[in-house]
Amino acid sequence: QSNILNEIKCPLYYLEFKTDFFSKIDFSKNFQTATSIADINHLNTVLTKKEPSILLIYYNSSPKLSNQVILQIKEKFPEIKIIIIAKNLSTEKAKLHAQSKYAAHEYISYPFLTENLEQKINILKKIMIPE
Repeated sequence: QSNILNEIKCPLYYLEFKTDFFSKIDFSKNFQTATSIADINHLNTVLTKKEPSILLIYYNSSPKLSNQVILQIKEKFPEIKIIIIAKNLSTEKAKLHAQSKYAAHEYISYPFLTENLEQKINILKKIMIPE
């Protein structure tokens, strides 16, 4: 099994405060180089590095908090790209959210295949770090 993150030149983070989603799905098994962000202080530390990064957010755990985090990051840290993971996310709902001020850069519906998430990560990686 390929671990696409070995090729990625930018860090991958996943937001774990107010959710146990990533531990429940054993996320780190397929994405060993990804880093968990457990609280706001850690998130602020990551953001202030101002390095191109990808942040995964499990939307269903706290939609209001997710939207606030997304809005702040988009306004102040454009080098951070966001992927929203949402349970049973329809194409229509993703499109509507993508048209809002809380839009993420990519969306993926849970359950998903690891390869599909890798594709989303690669899409953002190509935007951030042209080959």
